[in-house]
Amino acid sequence: MVLQRIYNGEQFVFGREGVEIRRMSYFGGEELEVGKTERITGSSDIVSFELRRKSNPERKDGRVGDNYCILPDLDVYAVADGVSNSFSDSRSAVGISKYLEKLWQKNLDKSGKEISDLSLQKMHNLMLKVVSDLQEIFLRHNKKNPEMFLATTFSMVKIYEKYCLVVSVGDSPVFLQKKEGIEQITIAQDTIRQGTKDNDGNYLPTSIDELDSAELNFDKRNLQTRQKNPGIIRNNPTSLLGREEGFSIDFYMRKLKDGNKILLATDGAVKANDILSLDSGNTLSQVADTLTDNFDGSDDATILILE
Repeated sequence: MVLQRIYNGEQFVFGREGVEIRRMSYFGGEELEVGKTERITGSSDIVSFELRRKSNPERKDGRVGDNYCILPDLDVYAVADGVSNSFSDSRSAVGISKYLEKLWQKNLDKSGKEISDLSLQKMHNLMLKVVSDLQEIFLRHNKKNPEMFLATTFSMVKIYEKYCLVVSVGDSPVFLQKKEGIEQITIAQDTIRQGTKDNDGNYLPTSIDELDSAELNFDKRNLQTRQKNPGIIRNNPTSLLGREEGFSIDFYMRKLKDGNKILLATDGAVKANDILSLDSGNTLSQVADTLTDNFDGSDDATILILE
């Protein structure tokens, strides 16, 4: 079987019957033609993926403030949303693409193991370390170049055996499609979450870690509904890559079953848009098409589907 991968419209042969011919990664550019939907499809040994990306039609500089990084050999997938509507947001988002693959390889080399040999705990630690390293790179840049401040919200998925492992900073959501419907895995790090108490009267933690801590005892659906309320100021995350104060990482994990699909999105794809309902009977592919065709239009939109 020949796996065909598409990168910026060009087709490459990747492998035949498991024999690698060419290593491929996928990264978005800093510019994207207004009104045009960028589409990428491909697969790893265990995951097929589809990507759609669209730029803010109100921008005049031709740049796009969202980006993505797809590393099929590692089964790592990420989306990033640059903060603000300026030259810096494009540079911030593309910075994820620039560094993510290098940081994964650097930390794997330090571990001295193949990625397939890592335990669940070590994979958890590696993902958190990669994001912490990204934060350090952004912080060093911002101290040297305060006039070109880089900041981004960011979510990354690693498919590990039968698990979907997610790290998230800010408010770029990740969804899981199951037989019962669509679940939003992530919980936006914003002022609404900071002010939410669990059923025991305790405020939700700054960082959620579903591997190292017990299940949180609160109404997740109610919190997510409040966060999408148009009467509340949105797009104001309390944690960002690039900002020292308040930086925190969430870690989520879900056991996957046959037929499950995963959707990563930047907030521009879903904000002010009620089409993506957690009770929707649509598939994630249908949702992605609808969102990119009808998204709010005041922001950039990136959607990445894994199945």
